[in-house]
Amino acid sequence: TNAGAFIMLYVLVHNFSAVRKIRLSHLIAVGLMCVLIVMNGSRSPLLRVMTMALIMFYILECRNGRIRRGDPKLLKWIVILLVVVVIASIVLLVFMGRTDSDRDYFKYGFIYAAAPIVNLDTYLTHKKPDYGHQIIGAQTFRTFWNYMGKLFHVEHLRFGNINKFAFSRNKIEIGNVYTMYYPILYDFNIWGVIPLTGLMAWFYGQTYRKAERKPRKGKFDFRLFLYGYLFNDLLFAFFS
Repeated sequence: TNAGAFIMLYVLVHNFSAVRKIRLSHLIAVGLMCVLIVMNGSRSPLLRVMTMALIMFYILECRNGRIRRGDPKLLKWIVILLVVVVIASIVLLVFMGRTDSDRDYFKYGFIYAAAPIVNLDTYLTHKKPDYGHQIIGAQTFRTFWNYMGKLFHVEHLRFGNINKFAFSRNKIEIGNVYTMYYPILYDFNIWGVIPLTGLMAWFYGQTYRKAERKPRKGKFDFRLFLYGYLFNDLLFAFFS
C-alpha cells in the first residue's frame, strides 16, 4: 500500500507539472498514506512524502524550463519552507499527544537544532569502540544483515541498535540520533567515512544527472522516482 501511494505521489506531481491539474483519486491515495503515518505516531515518513514531492517537482520544472537553477527567489522559498516544516513538525507533536507542557516546545526546538551533532561529538569524546562483531558493517549495514538473518534463520546476523537515548550537559534528553556517521565510525573508525560517503556522493550524483534527462515519451521515469524517494535520506544525512 505504501508503494502504491508513493507511485500515486509520483503521478500526481508529474501531472501537476505537465498540465497543472490534480486528480482527486491520486490526492486521496497520498492523503490516506499521510493519515496512516500520523496514526503510527511517526513524522519522519511525512517528511519523505514532502521532500519527494518537492524534489520531483523541481526537476520536472527545470526540465520544462520553468525554473532556473540558482535563482535567488527559489532559495528564499526553500528557506521559508524549511522554517514552516520545522514548526509543523513541532505542532504535530500536539496531535500525537507527545507534549506535556509548553517547555516541550523549547526542548524539541533544542533537539532539532543540533542534538545529533552533540550526540556524535559526545560519542567521539568518550567512545569505547566495540569491534566485537565478527561481520563487516554490523551497524552500517544493520538492516541488510537483519534481513538476511530473518530470511535464512541465522540469529547471530540480527544485531541490536546502538542508537541509545542521550542527555546534554544540562540534563535535557536530546534523543537517539547521532548523524549518519555514527554507525560508520562505530564499525570502521575514521577510515570508513571517506569511501562510504564517497559511494553515496557518486550514487546521488549519477542518479540526479540521469533524472535530469527526459525519458522516452510515455515511460514511467523510475530514476526520477528513485531519486525523489531517496532524496530525504540525503537531505537529513546530518540528522541520522
